[in-house]
Amino acid sequence: MSTVEQDHHERTATNPEWLRIVFAAIVIVCAVTIGLAALERGKVELLLLLVGGAAFGWVCLSRPNLSIYLAMFLLYTNAPVIAKRFHGIPHPIVYCVPLLLLLPIAYRLLFRGEQIIFPRVTVWITLFLMVETVGALTSIDPPAAFQTVLTTVTEGALLFLLVVNAVRTEQVLRGVVWAFLAAGAFLGAMSAHQYLTNSYDKNYGGFAQLEGKGFGVQGERVKIIQNRAAGPLAVKNRYAQIMLMLFPLGLFLFGGERTALLRWLALAATVLIMVGWALTFSRGGAIAFGLTVIAMGGLGHLRLRHLLIVGAIAGVLLLALPQFRTRLASFQTLPALLTGKMTSANRPDGAVTGRVTEMLAAVRVYMDHPIIGVGPAMFRNYSQQYGNLGGLKALETKREAHCLYAGVAAELGTLGLIALFGGVFVTLRDLHRIRVASANSHPLLSRMATGFFFMIIVYLTTGIFEHFSFIRYFWTMMALATACVCIARRVLQEPTASEGTATCNQNTY
Repeated sequence: MSTVEQDHHERTATNPEWLRIVFAAIVIVCAVTIGLAALERGKVELLLLLVGGAAFGWVCLSRPNLSIYLAMFLLYTNAPVIAKRFHGIPHPIVYCVPLLLLLPIAYRLLFRGEQIIFPRVTVWITLFLMVETVGALTSIDPPAAFQTVLTTVTEGALLFLLVVNAVRTEQVLRGVVWAFLAAGAFLGAMSAHQYLTNSYDKNYGGFAQLEGKGFGVQGERVKIIQNRAAGPLAVKNRYAQIMLMLFPLGLFLFGGERTALLRWLALAATVLIMVGWALTFSRGGAIAFGLTVIAMGGLGHLRLRHLLIVGAIAGVLLLALPQFRTRLASFQTLPALLTGKMTSANRPDGAVTGRVTEMLAAVRVYMDHPIIGVGPAMFRNYSQQYGNLGGLKALETKREAHCLYAGVAAELGTLGLIALFGGVFVTLRDLHRIRVASANSHPLLSRMATGFFFMIIVYLTTGIFEHFSFIRYFWTMMALATACVCIARRVLQEPTASEGTATCNQNTY
């Protein structure tokens, strides 16, 4: 075969025109079918949404990466859930948001002949699913437990594989980081506007919600209630967690972007993110922030200028929000709690004693069920029984563990802890390795690896006070960290290989 014939054969093998025609024909048939059904039922808004979606789909087919950025932005802002809950968007359309990631995947598989990637972390995810399944089978309420298993499959394993297979280049990974920063800046701006205008009676389309009552602070004459931002999740401490997770990404992107404009944009987005985080007035988030900064400094990842910037942001927030200082002052009661020398004057508030009681209850459950636990999402059914045995506060309702480690231990036992945190350990180890290996040749990639490393650290530190829920954020984070590892291995080890080559399973650099 001549060189010309061989080149022609390779082009047609990796980019066949007939696939484009068939793919376009299927899309057209589906669109026409849905459009006729919408007209027949009088669903004009569905038809308009279809037309807009078709136009966007055409753009995404010519620029497949756009659908990745949009999907990441929408998922991080919780827009699909908000669209269903607040605006009545049908379930099928809401569920299509993660499927936006299929467009670039299909493009790579069908038109570029690339392979599906199954990273090593997939083994740990499979083990975790197996432990959850066995735990559900042996639990006191298998149908309810299997709902959690289903959530792990859809919002965990499948979402993980979609993200890993969609994000395959350094350019796309960088775009996703910017999409995350844009999402965080948008949410932070919403929360800031809500605070400055004291418009807590509005939820701003569902992106600035509240959860329960606020906390009391002393005003000039009377005690007032300070509301706490709960963002798009309607859970204030969880909102604090997902905002704080973006802090390392913004900080290290600020230090690694190529132009001054982009660096300052990254810093501005990081400031807005931290404002949104601060307006949750989360004490657990403050502890996690402190631990993360200590870890950054201790591991040598914070330069002096970065440390000054972090200190300046924290100082300004504390000066601008005296209510936060009031919340943090409650830490003075912790020594009395830890030593057991509590009196009416130094007793912690009900939220603290309740959390400690729930954590102790989860530890007791784990001690009685150390191998496989009581089953996914089943701790609630044991919380009162174990929590009221020597607890600091009587639990009047079924409660969560409010601790990632104690909760996973109680529900999935030692096997669950090994499966979940084994994958986390492998990911952190690989991120550290590629950060060092790419520091000189690919500095921006190295900084993004550092950002994802500390994004996971933030999740682990905030996990001291939060149980394992809203898992799509955790698995998306793990997927992007894994994608960063895969990309780095490819560019460092096989710079001439195809982008679809699954180099994620290799151990060397």
